[in-house]
Amino acid sequence: MEDLTKIIKGSIIVFLGLIFGKISSYAFRLIVAKNGAQEYGIFSLGYTIFNVVAILSLFGTTAGVVRFISYYRGKEEPRKIKEIISTALRLVLPLSITLSIILFVSSKYIAISIFHAEKLAAALKIFALAVPFMALSQVLIMVPRAFQKIKYTVYVRDIYGGIISLTALVLLFYSPYRLFGPMIAIAISSIAMFGLSIYYMLKVFPIKDLKAKFNCRLISYSWPLLFVGFSWWLLQWTDTLMIGSILDVRWAGIYNIAGPTAFMVLVVPQSVIGIFFPVITQIYAQKKDFKRVYNTITRWIFFVNLPLAILMILFSKQIILILFGEEYIRAALPLSILALSYFAFSIFLTSRNLLIMVKKTKLVLFITSAAAILNIVLNYCLIPVFGINGGAIATSLSLLLAILMTYCCMRKVLKVQPFDLNYLKGILAGFISLGTAAIISSALLKQKTPIGYLSLMSSIFLISYFSILIFLRSFQREDEKITSVLVKKGWKESVEKGLK
Repeated sequence: MEDLTKIIKGSIIVFLGLIFGKISSYAFRLIVAKNGAQEYGIFSLGYTIFNVVAILSLFGTTAGVVRFISYYRGKEEPRKIKEIISTALRLVLPLSITLSIILFVSSKYIAISIFHAEKLAAALKIFALAVPFMALSQVLIMVPRAFQKIKYTVYVRDIYGGIISLTALVLLFYSPYRLFGPMIAIAISSIAMFGLSIYYMLKVFPIKDLKAKFNCRLISYSWPLLFVGFSWWLLQWTDTLMIGSILDVRWAGIYNIAGPTAFMVLVVPQSVIGIFFPVITQIYAQKKDFKRVYNTITRWIFFVNLPLAILMILFSKQIILILFGEEYIRAALPLSILALSYFAFSIFLTSRNLLIMVKKTKLVLFITSAAAILNIVLNYCLIPVFGINGGAIATSLSLLLAILMTYCCMRKVLKVQPFDLNYLKGILAGFISLGTAAIISSALLKQKTPIGYLSLMSSIFLISYFSILIFLRSFQREDEKITSVLVKKGWKESVEKGLK
């Protein structure tokens, strides 16, 4: 009970921070999209390549830093914690600089030979300069997370990073550098995040130097996660890159509206897992039963995520029109397809993290790599035939493979699976609420403007959904106890404790 309460309190702060981060990120994309699908496509391709170089620079150390620091905290071994931080930084710094130089030098070849877009070369050069700062900041902000101070991670990555990048973009949008404003804004934000990450890392674990023994256990644990991270990146972004290469930059821009929008389905799981992983690692290190925490967290994710996924799947056209306008309307069907697959995948994010926790990183690597390879093959086959819809179908089928393999591994390795009758109650509540909301909204609104109809229907749907869940007694004793903790102590107190 104490462990679950810790997770929900931490998740309130994380959730609020992630929501702010997503809003600022969306505002960033909205502004960039005003330049048109062609320019937005250049930014999307450049940003995608920037992310893959940053992932390679990390060498999989971020999950390893969280895992081992959390573990050594449970064992009360601060010397080992210093070893982990020192080892990660000594590995990532030279690697990130090397890859940054390679990207800078090869930018023209990538832009012209692969994507046939000369303007992309300058964008890649700007992104290349930001790679070391981004990679190092990603390592450093994992230290507060391992100390269960994930609020600091959220401050740097979602709040300060979002504010700085958005402010820089707005200022550059009205300058002569408007075309490359998004890339410069990301670079400025990366440098600022690096400085802030150092500050918050030292706040939770003050160290004067990085002189420590090189911890080989971190490397052994992390190198499979490099390929896991890279494979996960392939699952997310292969469709965008291959659409840009097979079709053109403009179609990549249109399609890249669907991906980030559908990815909103993962906001809740990421907020919960952000605090779930360090807590459950400590439980595991202390040889306590972690299965109850796992089942409860997975059920929360399902209940909260289901209504968002339903709305995104059924009202994708209205969402695209409201947020991005008519030019991007062809992204509506890909959005529906991706929202469905990301929702299914979100339920298994806790399972994936659990396998990583018990050191089954090579197994996670196999699952993610198999799905990534399938994604490349399917995108190559389906994009020429079905266009951007083919990209969405390819990614969704690949995620389905990852889901099935993860489920089978959880049953075999840990002898656990999260599903029970309450999940069926959630699905039933979703469909009943959807029908109720549609009938009431149609009766109340004579003129169905996209924003008016969607706002009213969403409100009615959410109220009906959670009311029916309560009526069907879908929540178990752990859920009721934690809800009572939040009600008695109040959201205000929970937030205040998180901010201390």
